[in-house]
Amino acid sequence: MAWQTPEDLIYKTLHDLNLFKGIPSEHLHAISKDCTLKTLRVQDPIIYQLEVLRNFFIVSSGELEVYTTDENGEKVILDRLLSGDYYGDICLLTGEPSPVNISAVRKSQVIIFDDNAFQRLIHLLPNLSNRIIKTLSSQLQKVNLENTAAKDKQLALATFMLESRSYLNRLVGQSKFSKVLRHKMDDLAKHSEPLLLTGEKGTGKLLIANLIHRQSKRKELPFIVVDCEELSQDEEGNKLLGPLSKTSTPLDQFSYLDLAQRGTLYLNDIELLPRGALLRLLEYVNRSREVRIIMASLLNNPSQYIEKRFPGVTCYPLFRNGLYLEPLRNRKKDIPELLKHFVELKCTKHNKEIMELAPDAVEKLLSHDYQQSNIQELEEIIDRAVILTEGKVIEADSIILGEVTRSLTGYNLLNWQFFKELIQQQKWPQRAQLLVTIIFLSILLFSYIGGNDNPFISLLTWKVMGPAIIIACLVLARTACSICPFSQLASIAQHLKCFEKHFPAFLTRYYYITIGFLFSLILWYEEYFVIKDSTYLTSLLLIAISLAAITCGLLFKGHVWCRYMCPLGAIFAVSSTLSVVELRTKTDICQNQCMSFNCYKGNSRSGCPMLLHAMYIDSNINCKLCFKCVTNCPNDSIKFSLRPPGREIFMLSNVHGGFAVLVIFFAFMLIPPLTMESIKAHYPFQWKLLFNLFYWLLFTLLLVIVVAYVKKHLSSKYFTPYLRLSLGFTPLIAAANISYQLGSKFDELKVISLQLVYGIGKQQLFTTNACSFLQTFLMLFGLLWTLYCLFRILPQIRHKGVTITAVASALGYFALLMYFL
Repeated sequence: MAWQTPEDLIYKTLHDLNLFKGIPSEHLHAISKDCTLKTLRVQDPIIYQLEVLRNFFIVSSGELEVYTTDENGEKVILDRLLSGDYYGDICLLTGEPSPVNISAVRKSQVIIFDDNAFQRLIHLLPNLSNRIIKTLSSQLQKVNLENTAAKDKQLALATFMLESRSYLNRLVGQSKFSKVLRHKMDDLAKHSEPLLLTGEKGTGKLLIANLIHRQSKRKELPFIVVDCEELSQDEEGNKLLGPLSKTSTPLDQFSYLDLAQRGTLYLNDIELLPRGALLRLLEYVNRSREVRIIMASLLNNPSQYIEKRFPGVTCYPLFRNGLYLEPLRNRKKDIPELLKHFVELKCTKHNKEIMELAPDAVEKLLSHDYQQSNIQELEEIIDRAVILTEGKVIEADSIILGEVTRSLTGYNLLNWQFFKELIQQQKWPQRAQLLVTIIFLSILLFSYIGGNDNPFISLLTWKVMGPAIIIACLVLARTACSICPFSQLASIAQHLKCFEKHFPAFLTRYYYITIGFLFSLILWYEEYFVIKDSTYLTSLLLIAISLAAITCGLLFKGHVWCRYMCPLGAIFAVSSTLSVVELRTKTDICQNQCMSFNCYKGNSRSGCPMLLHAMYIDSNINCKLCFKCVTNCPNDSIKFSLRPPGREIFMLSNVHGGFAVLVIFFAFMLIPPLTMESIKAHYPFQWKLLFNLFYWLLFTLLLVIVVAYVKKHLSSKYFTPYLRLSLGFTPLIAAANISYQLGSKFDELKVISLQLVYGIGKQQLFTTNACSFLQTFLMLFGLLWTLYCLFRILPQIRHKGVTITAVASALGYFALLMYFL
């Protein structure tokens, strides 16, 4: 707040300032009568940006801050005003508004002159007038230089964007589409009409636009790339086409159209342009062809989208010429030539000798559908493979396919220093796995020492370990796999000698058939020979699985048994989708900081045994929670988090089609064992034949359905919701497996009677046993959880018939199992 100060106080303040040194005393007294003294507290403003000034002020004491704000509203500090500094002279002389804000940094005092007082001040102080004129001239020259520099900088930036993004200088590929496209490009380069390019992300729209520009008469002129999403607030189109106002400054008149300089202006995501800018662009193409306009969109029909968004706007003049670019999966004959080009490009980029792709790596790349980013996705895959490869041949294991997953909320358990140290010091899970392996080998030893009927082995193997592991997976994901003795034996064998053979591509692609068969075989062996009562037969099963895991460890790199063949691990993997914990990454850190890929290939320690890149993990299914990625990651990017149970089932982006198929085997192959007692009762002499026929005919039927139908759709984006739907039955199937274990292994629970009574006379409502009670509870809980998952997934399908079928299937499966349990 300003107030009139005594003349002697103003006089003394002015006299102490360097600006008034040498001024006669009578002049200083006259000046003192024309001004006021204002006190400012911390953060008190004195000047606002774009304010038309009526005052000139001089800082008497304290400190003021001169600042402006950028496009994001962030403060940009330009200068500090201290005692003796002044402001407002240029604005008063030119009549221009203030380009800056000014406020107090600390308690300050300023001497304020109004317009008339300022004029008298200049009259009394000719030296001050000369200083102002010099300052004004200097600032005008500075503005001109900044204007020129800004325009040159923007032009250089636009050119850099083009050079950095146009990594191809020709259209690569020999497919029919590419050959036809080359002829179309020749024709399109001959005229200057606006052109619309449509197609999925990464199909090469920028490349095609650039090649058309290079083949045209404008090839020596600029090619400017603009993302329309960045112009979403440019309602009037000032940045795109220049300001409409004639009173704008030279700096404000800069636009992308000016940068194009009769060249080509490429507008990406044209449908995101605001209405005002779009109307001005339509007006421009109706009157001029000075700059060629090429637009791009991910939408097949952006005109329909725009006209719905802006009623009354007709886009025909913009979109009369269109070119659709087919996705890479429809022109796979282009892939071999693209692979050769990208391998050479990335080897040069990373200063490596030119590499070759192994046949199985090429097969893997040819079979992929590139749903996420097409050619851009292929380039990123090759870039990672080149970094991961040490030799001259890029193997299939270095081809990491998938979609980067976004980080979701959850409490990171690695924030517990105690738990993190356990992992960093390799105490967990390594020592726990070693202990479990010792116990496992002891069980095999006691199975022979104790004879064929050892109750301890039966209790530990079938009544403790089996159900406990499944329940543990429902809570702690695949923790059971991280301490698995089969995996430890395979690792020991692999450490001693590994031949590093190529795992058959057929088994990699159709692993769900192998696992489905082995699961069915083990379940059949368990029930047909009643091995829960035979220590010898139990040990044979355990030894067979151990030998299979060891053999895979000797032959193949990584834990291929665990990932592609182990039926026990597959059950745990499907059950782990319901878990309350998950291992994921901080995606932003991985994308922007990681260049080592240590989580995959390791450093001084071995890399991921499941051959996974942590950034692409979006499910608990394939992660064994060995935590090697935690110890290998140099950027502390790994999270082991608590989460809502089962969240990933209806949020999977990279749906694991094979495991969705395995759900079918895990569900239906339980039915024959549940009916075996009934078959024995009705056909005591033929039950073995009937049971075997029923069991293996059902397996064959499921196999035919999978091979004949599901295989064709596993990689289809359209089929993704249906695969999620299959995984949605996981809670009910997990409950069914646990209930089955209770019924077939825990005979003592069947003799524990449970009664519900009421009233004074203790009237009995019903009587059941503990086993039936637990089975009913588990099945009801699994049914309700499954229905919840289904209703979260079904809106993605939007088909009434599918909804009815899915719900009816869940209820029917529940009723069928409850009948036989």
